[in-house]
Amino acid sequence: MQIRSVLVTRPREQAGELSSLLTDHGFQSVELPLIRIEEPESWESFDLAFSSDKEYDWLIFASVNAVRSTLRRLELIGRQDKLRVSRLAAIGKTTAAELTSHQLNATYCPPNFIAESFIENFPGYPYLADKKILWPKTNIGRTLIADKLRDAGADVEIIYAYRTCGPENPPEYAQKLTELLRDEKLDVITLTSSETVKQLHSLLQNMEPQKLEQLLQKTQIAVIGPETAQSAKRLLGRVDIQAETFTIDGLVKAIMKQTT
Repeated sequence: MQIRSVLVTRPREQAGELSSLLTDHGFQSVELPLIRIEEPESWESFDLAFSSDKEYDWLIFASVNAVRSTLRRLELIGRQDKLRVSRLAAIGKTTAAELTSHQLNATYCPPNFIAESFIENFPGYPYLADKKILWPKTNIGRTLIADKLRDAGADVEIIYAYRTCGPENPPEYAQKLTELLRDEKLDVITLTSSETVKQLHSLLQNMEPQKLEQLLQKTQIAVIGPETAQSAKRLLGRVDIQAETFTIDGLVKAIMKQTT
């Protein structure tokens, strides 16, 4: 299949990285952010966790957004020092690289960028009695990591550093997406998280199943990792392209491989 145009569904602030890689390899990038990154509804629990009398053995960062949101808030409340008294764990090279860009080092990064690998290789697991772990995260997603670490004896505190939301105007986005599919202007739809899959499905779910199948039949679905793949298979019925390495670069390479 000759792939020409690729839909980028990442948040607006992060779409540029994928779009640039696609453009560099000769593809046309079409951006339609299906999720938005917003502040949490309240910073109370976040601020309390980073108060002067609280100490943690580990801080977990599962995304670039978590790193950026946490650092912005800590700078605002004057508690940047708290990140330098705990060991930092990062899920994924991109998240680790974001920490490095702020002169922070991830003590632990799992060999594979999925929750199961993070748990199995976590230092000391499954004997984590008395370990205090703080996880600044978004308002959605699996709690598998926290559940397993708690089962191993750790005291895991979850706080919200940001919110993951859908498009501000779903009908407008649904209309634009429908037009792109109907006019056959999309060869590939990229999905980089389970939430982007859910938002895509939500935009299209009111269409007649037969019509939806017809619109999608000429468009390949490309995903970044196994969790996203599971969501896509469950909600969209299939996955055509899956990255071997669960990174943006790996996703682009998988798309390129499909064209040869």
